[in-house]
Amino acid sequence: MMECCDIWRKYERCKDYILRKRLVANTNKYWDFYLGNQWVGIESGGEELPYMNFIKPVVKHKVSTVCQNNTVVNYSDAMGKEEMAEVYKTLGRIFAACWEKAEMDSNVWRIVKEGAIQGDSYAFFGTKDVRDMQVLSNMSVILADEQNPNIQEQPFIIIRERIPVKRIKEIARRNGVEPSDIETIRPDEDTDYLINNKDDVEHKGDDGKATSLLYLEKINGIVHVAKCTENCVYQELRPLAGELNGEPARGLTMYPIVNFIWEDCPNSARGQGEVKDLLANQIEVNKTIARISMSVKMAAFPRIAYDKTAIQNPDDLDKVGAAIEMNSGGAQSVSQLISYLNPATMSSDARVFLNDLMTQTRELAGASDTALGQIDDPTRVAASAVIAINDQATRSLNEQVSKVKKLTEDFAKLWPEIWFTYNPNGMTVSQEVDGVTMPLTITKDQIDQITPEIRIDVSQDNPWSKNAEQQAADSLLEKQHITFEEYVELVPDNGPVPKAKLQKVLKKREATQQQMAWEASQEIPPEGGDLNELS
Repeated sequence: MMECCDIWRKYERCKDYILRKRLVANTNKYWDFYLGNQWVGIESGGEELPYMNFIKPVVKHKVSTVCQNNTVVNYSDAMGKEEMAEVYKTLGRIFAACWEKAEMDSNVWRIVKEGAIQGDSYAFFGTKDVRDMQVLSNMSVILADEQNPNIQEQPFIIIRERIPVKRIKEIARRNGVEPSDIETIRPDEDTDYLINNKDDVEHKGDDGKATSLLYLEKINGIVHVAKCTENCVYQELRPLAGELNGEPARGLTMYPIVNFIWEDCPNSARGQGEVKDLLANQIEVNKTIARISMSVKMAAFPRIAYDKTAIQNPDDLDKVGAAIEMNSGGAQSVSQLISYLNPATMSSDARVFLNDLMTQTRELAGASDTALGQIDDPTRVAASAVIAINDQATRSLNEQVSKVKKLTEDFAKLWPEIWFTYNPNGMTVSQEVDGVTMPLTITKDQIDQITPEIRIDVSQDNPWSKNAEQQAADSLLEKQHITFEEYVELVPDNGPVPKAKLQKVLKKREATQQQMAWEASQEIPPEGGDLNELS
């Protein structure tokens, strides 16, 4: 039996380490600058200070460039058994069906985006259904070994989360926790690690929230899990395993968590994102804009100056057509009593510095106009030329593209482990093809024989690559190197003319030909004998 103090002691030790590394403070700062909260903590007397956020477009450009590569997962047998080929093909179809149902394309986009901002991000599978995925902040994941980026080699992992006290107590009662221990579960104010969404700590009693720790540890190669608050273990340490004929089956051998690191840091389990390198220049740009704004307010517009002892109604000076009452004593002219100060000329050096700083920062970050694909008229440029331009401009992101490929591979390794652990008797997943629902089944015997070896095929799926494929197929058909049927097989699925529509044309043509052939075979022979006799 694991004591609550054992888990909490490990948690406090690991938390102190990441606090010393300023993980929480830096992550909050990165998100503030990305979201546009770039004057946090500045005393401005209630005035909204100007800023020009170039961090967000840089991050969005790089994330979209990296995530535009679709991935296809193929499973194969490590021993090359031909009799298992169909099983692995079915496993690949199950993966594709679950990937679509879990909306993993958008989830991967979110994982990569958070990694690009804060350096690393995490996907957690807390149930036996892989569609129930949670994207975790790097501040919510506490690692035992902060020098090892390999999740599966961690001695233990702690996930901290804010849960309503009422819900924690309900779970504790179901798990048979003593009432005296349940009463120690109280709301707290540990919200420093939350991003842009602090808890309302005014709620007391069961209406508030408490920090709950989900503790994961491998014991004899099997993942065990426990849950606790600071003073109560409300779920004892137990293995993550399925059931076979009412008895515990094989246990989960992999932590149900996958990490994504934007850029590796030596001897660190955490990564570095894009925002960190842009912070100093973003701050200087904002300061320069604020100085220019202040200078414009103070000196760029004419201002009135007057002798207040001679002007009887100064409140009317800014009213259109109002008469100005003066008491000059007849000794001074009106121009001596009231006049306008001419606007001062501001040096252009500030604007030149501002523009150069932003341009050079974007260039060094790989987010120039060319990299962003800002072409005057892309329809007049060949698709192959656009692809070449994009490839050249985004070559520096090849490392991140490979990391997204590895992310998909990690999913492809973990999901069968979860499926086979919780479905030892076999599993069936439905897949919809052309509006028809088809079952995909793997039996218990097949599960016992499966040893997946993952191969990931990555291919681009963007308008320019589709256009290039379409142009190549059009050229082959025009030169009569291929038939129309072969042309339909070559065109991209979602090209300018979708493949599905062309396939419908082929099916309709084939049905017409079959109808004509059947009608020809049903012709009635003339009177006086059948066709054989006439011949």
